[in-house]
Amino acid sequence: MALTQPIWSRVDEAQHTDFIIQLRHGIYPTADTTTIDPETLRVMQSTGVFRFDDPGSYPAPDLTDVGPPPAGMSVAANAVWMSRHMWQLSYESQQTPGYYVLMVPAWWVADSLGGTNFAVRALRVVNALLIATLAPMAVAVAWRLFGRRAEVAAIAAMFAILLPGLALNGTRVSNDALAAALGGLGVLLAVNGAGHPFTWRRSILLGLAFGAGLLIKVTLVALGPAIVLAMLWPAHDASRARRLARAAVPAAIAVLCALAWFVINLHLYGVPVPSARTSRLIDTAPTSLTPGLVLVDLAFFALTYWSGEPLGALPLAAPLAALGVLLSLVAAAGLIRLVSARPRTVAGAPLAVAV
Repeated sequence: MALTQPIWSRVDEAQHTDFIIQLRHGIYPTADTTTIDPETLRVMQSTGVFRFDDPGSYPAPDLTDVGPPPAGMSVAANAVWMSRHMWQLSYESQQTPGYYVLMVPAWWVADSLGGTNFAVRALRVVNALLIATLAPMAVAVAWRLFGRRAEVAAIAAMFAILLPGLALNGTRVSNDALAAALGGLGVLLAVNGAGHPFTWRRSILLGLAFGAGLLIKVTLVALGPAIVLAMLWPAHDASRARRLARAAVPAAIAVLCALAWFVINLHLYGVPVPSARTSRLIDTAPTSLTPGLVLVDLAFFALTYWSGEPLGALPLAAPLAALGVLLSLVAAAGLIRLVSARPRTVAGAPLAVAV
């Protein structure tokens, strides 16, 4: 999928790539102001892919009118402008910069060897290799939970390898692949340590995985509760004070990593978290949170998790999603059975952290 899906993937691949290209040219872009690099624009012109919609389903953009959004627009007018022009902005620069900085050398080498399209595919292969690390980590987590049972390990690896949505979206140019790999490493370290006294070495490794993950994709902060649970779970030979001291290590490392991003934002935007500026980067008018909207969002999440984005990009996407929903229900039933089993066949601490 890294080599065969079209350039650009319409899930913001152009803007993820543009962040790398801008850094390669010595520019740190500002998400709501910096326009895309001419190198990115040339690929857009050659492929006809300027935004999320199918090529040809919208009027050809006016390439003589490329610039930042006007100031002082109403929220509704801003949404209209963004729906037409947001493709012009290097808007993925609102992300934490770790992945993009790391990819600059690889981009420089690949771009020098074969041009922009070759460099895009080269970075996709790098992401494919990163996504592939989830398979051995899934096996290791399965071993921790169930012992070295071959059938459980095989199923864990098979799901890590064959999730279609993950394979499609994880192999485009974006920070998702490295975020998934570091997130998986954090889960593995937390599950392996749950219920046991954390050594200083394991605490530091977990902190580095978590902190580095935040510099790759800030949404990995959602792993925080699992890490806290793993480190504070009572262990027979570790006092509460010792557990708290060890738990402070990954917390301190994560805070230091977050501070680096805050400093960058202070320099670019004047505030640590530029939510007021980046909230402009939305191409739909604001809507009320209703039960119907929540259900639609959940359904879209379930469908695209299994079949990738854009919805329907893969053949047989609908049957894949239906199968995925059924498998999810089986998984939920299996978890309930594990938790309620007497005597329990899986230790409580690693199971709770894994869930």
